Amino acid sequence: MRKGVRSHRQCNRVKVYGDKITTCTTIGNTTQCRESRPERFEKQCVDVLLPIDVRQEKENRDAWAAEIKALQARGRQVYGECFASVVKLSVEDAYKLY
Repeated sequence: MRKGVRSHRQCNRVKVYGDKITTCTTIGNTTQCRESRPERFEKQCVDVLLPIDVRQEKENRDAWAAEIKALQARGRQVYGECFASVVKLSVEDAYKLY
């Protein structure tokens, strides 16, 4: 990111042919041969360098920071509600919940 680009890996399945295989059969005085090449698929990946949109990255960072603040506030609220309900309990009731 320091260079202003980010790397994106793009992968595709590509058909790959193996070595030629010759198969011959003889019937009487006649020999027939067939050549074939086995096929298989391989995953081929290419790393593509994409320019970074600075404005978009700043917006993303700001959105993540806002989400963290909202989650922290929700955590404090839930903790406060839990604490408030436990404080009212007797020692025996609190122990049973534990």
